[in-house]
Amino acid sequence: MKKLLKQSAIALPLLFVTSLFPVNNAWTAPLQVSASSSESDLYTAKNTVDGNYQSRWSSQFSDPQWLLIDLGEVKDVSGITIRWEAAFGKSYEVRVSEDNSGWKTVYDAAESDGGTDDIYFRKVPARYIKIFMKERATSWGYSVLELAVKGADEEPVVTASSAQQGSDPYNAFDGDRATEWLNDSASDAWIMLDLRKPKDIGGIQLNWGLNYAKSYEILISNDGSSWKKVFSSEKGNGSKDLIYIDTARAQYIKILCGESNTGSGYSLGDITLKGPDESATPQRHYELLAEEAGPGYYPIWLSKQQIYWTVAGIDGDDKESLLCEDGTIEPYWHSFSLMPYLYVDSEFITSGGAKVTQSLEKGYLPLPMVTWDCNGIVFTQKLFASGERGRSASYAWYTVENTTKEKISGKLFITVRPFQVVPPWEYGGLSEIRSLSYEDAAMPVVKVNGVPAVISLSKPDAFGAVRYKKDDIVNVIGTGKVPEDRSVEDPDKYASGALEYSFDLSAGRKAEFFLAMPLHGCDSVQGLPKKPGKAASHFAKLFKDQKKTWEAKLDAVKIDVPDMEIVDTMKSNLGYILINKDLLKLQPGSRNYKKAWMRDGALLSAAMMRLGYKDDVKEFLDWIADRQYPNGMVPFILEEGGMPGWCKDWKEYDSQGEFIFAIYDYYCFTGDRKFLEDKWPNIEKALKYLVELRKQRLTGNYCKGPDSKKVFCGILPESNSHEGYFPAMHSYWDDFWALKGWEDAGSIAKVLGKEDAVKWIDAEKSSFRKSVYDSIDLVMKVKNIDFIPGCAEKGDFDATSTAIGVYPCGELKYMPQPQLKNTFDRYFRDTLKPRENKDWKGGFTPYELRDISALILMGDRQRAFELLKYFQTVKRPRKWNHWAEVVFSDYRQPQYLGDMPHTWIGAEYICGVRNMFVYEDGGKLILGAGIPKEWADSGKEIKAEDLPTYFGNISFALKPCAKGLKLEVRGKAKPPEGFVFSDPRTGKVFTFSELPANIVISGKGDE
Repeated sequence: MKKLLKQSAIALPLLFVTSLFPVNNAWTAPLQVSASSSESDLYTAKNTVDGNYQSRWSSQFSDPQWLLIDLGEVKDVSGITIRWEAAFGKSYEVRVSEDNSGWKTVYDAAESDGGTDDIYFRKVPARYIKIFMKERATSWGYSVLELAVKGADEEPVVTASSAQQGSDPYNAFDGDRATEWLNDSASDAWIMLDLRKPKDIGGIQLNWGLNYAKSYEILISNDGSSWKKVFSSEKGNGSKDLIYIDTARAQYIKILCGESNTGSGYSLGDITLKGPDESATPQRHYELLAEEAGPGYYPIWLSKQQIYWTVAGIDGDDKESLLCEDGTIEPYWHSFSLMPYLYVDSEFITSGGAKVTQSLEKGYLPLPMVTWDCNGIVFTQKLFASGERGRSASYAWYTVENTTKEKISGKLFITVRPFQVVPPWEYGGLSEIRSLSYEDAAMPVVKVNGVPAVISLSKPDAFGAVRYKKDDIVNVIGTGKVPEDRSVEDPDKYASGALEYSFDLSAGRKAEFFLAMPLHGCDSVQGLPKKPGKAASHFAKLFKDQKKTWEAKLDAVKIDVPDMEIVDTMKSNLGYILINKDLLKLQPGSRNYKKAWMRDGALLSAAMMRLGYKDDVKEFLDWIADRQYPNGMVPFILEEGGMPGWCKDWKEYDSQGEFIFAIYDYYCFTGDRKFLEDKWPNIEKALKYLVELRKQRLTGNYCKGPDSKKVFCGILPESNSHEGYFPAMHSYWDDFWALKGWEDAGSIAKVLGKEDAVKWIDAEKSSFRKSVYDSIDLVMKVKNIDFIPGCAEKGDFDATSTAIGVYPCGELKYMPQPQLKNTFDRYFRDTLKPRENKDWKGGFTPYELRDISALILMGDRQRAFELLKYFQTVKRPRKWNHWAEVVFSDYRQPQYLGDMPHTWIGAEYICGVRNMFVYEDGGKLILGAGIPKEWADSGKEIKAEDLPTYFGNISFALKPCAKGLKLEVRGKAKPPEGFVFSDPRTGKVFTFSELPANIVISGKGDE
């Protein structure tokens, strides 16, 4: 298989591009289109022929699906154009029928690549055209922006210099790969397409038979007389040639065949045209190079495969580096990358030729490593950061170890390449390198775009660079040496280069190499060794210091259980929260989600305080409070300059409740009354804003109208806060958070002695709560459902949204039963269990982790533990102890996954694990409510030390003893209503009021 390209300008992220080139239908009358299914009423089949590229049809998330076009009467049809959205069909057929009964397949796409499929087939009479979609390319459904049908006047004319008897030149353009144009000329044959009218073309695909052209040219013309060459090749090797060109307008396309590979003519099975949105770009060029090269030569996202990464940085800096699962490093957001390669005994070694594993220092510290093992050559790559905020640098520590019994000689190449770790469907992709140079010194510096970017603390043997149009660096170093040029200026902006380090290793020996990457400019880097020869000892000290720093940050709370992966993952996610935090801003990610959402911040704050971090939370809440709007609205998302412009028309109403919750949560952990006093004006404004919002749904139109209106009576207006409702819906997510805001505001008012405020808050809260549950009850009745709905309009099932009402919003005692239990029963039955099927295909968000806390508070410790164990299996990579925002069934599915590590999800996990051991219930502390029976029966001690609570720190241990189990509790916690512990084996409840406490529990659960 072969792909070719004429080079041009940079591409946008491929899976999110919507071209504005028009799709024109041959019919003056509107086409009638129906579908097998639609995702919702917003995405119906009629959208595919409305001429609007902002609308689309989207199917349900299953195979197969179909679209049916009714022309109204039988017409001659010669083709169809499909403009796919990101969720395209990988495999589909085009079928035609005169009566909607007997069908004929006129086109079969086995490997579609999305974009625009401009399909031609032999003219055929048809009234009905069915696009039968067999296999999705993504985990979502199928999604089509626009369709167009080609009539008889668009049937192309195909001619050729000659053809074998019985072989029609049209065979190469009839949509049937089983037919071929056969020519028996030894050379200089041609085949020509007349498209009947000029069209915009971005590329051409040629599928050769056994006899192919070793050399050929492609020419285009608008009049069949004046020709322009757009492509030529002297290296043809048959199979499939995918050729991208600069977008050109042409009516005629001619392929001039040179030398035949057999000398017996040519066989061309199929010619396919690519739309103008698929024209030549550097990204497509690299995709073709990646397909031709072996695995590991290029980032796998160039092969349209998902890639995973983790973050490295210091606590609270505003710049972080990424380490890819294959060892590639992205020093900072949107930067170039460093990709390592080995050349050992004349063999070029890539990550694709090795067994690659990932790990963290001590299994939980956010000091990531990638290891290649290639036949006893073990190559380890560590990434960490050091320094102060605003002056930090990232450090790469490369180790090549010879574990064979033979001596080896080789080279390590660290390449500087114009790729981000983050793929294009994550709004990453290519990164410009306009210039690349090398400054030789005691500690040489590689400059990227004129800026010192890489400091080599190990003296390299050589450095070389190459321009984009000349070659890619990986092709050069594959021969074991770097290019001769040490400095290049690249007008095409995609230069690449490599540092070269030699090594000779006896059996059992290793070589180490060290790089520093300034994150805030070269002059700001702290802690570089004064002498290059001291790099090894200096790096070892830097790493040791970082290890101690992270141990101190993450080990304040100590938990010891039979399955330490659960605890290690909790600690890792606290580390990732601190790294993703930019100065005062608590953020869920370091790339796409490098922004502060109040929604995310509330849960991040909760997780941090439950593991002993308070000052960071106070700083964040102060920062948010200073940006509250005069009308009381708490901004739901903030960047440095305020709320970003792209969300100015969004409606989100959960932030008021989240803000108040976080303020009171902070107070409960710190007792900082002055903080409450300072924030009371903000709280009062937020509450008044909630009142004004609610007034919009307290009118007679809603409260005295039909049930279709009454379901909205007294609740908050429609919004996008839930992140799953576009357009906005009346989401109970907002209402649960608003109730939490009212509840906590009442507690704050009592602390501050504001009696009038307490009365006002109690009245508003009671009235609002009644409206919320009246609405939920009415929706359940009208929709005839036995679970708690996610929103009032749809009556939809969304256990993960409902879970927020249980924890942390505290509505458990008000939520209707048995509907609440039914909600989670259905989650396990209809959502979780189907994933056990190896054929299950889909995606989900690990926000489902919040269900763990809900289940613990509902007394269902066993299913909470099952869920906890399940989510260990969908960490990617597992040993890095984190999740992306979206998980897909196909590990390599190239789809948007948000950001990773996604620390709002990490915060939900932290809260869930913490609640296993202790949580607050009014004035009580509930101990061990999530400890599973299998741990209690394991014969191993279960221990938690220095867990922060609202009432002071607490430590407890559950130990096996001769009589059964012994519970030992100590600490400074003084809950006014005492402590509650239930035996994980029997459920028997034990209560006590003072510490220390020692309780022996028999095998039957008796004290």
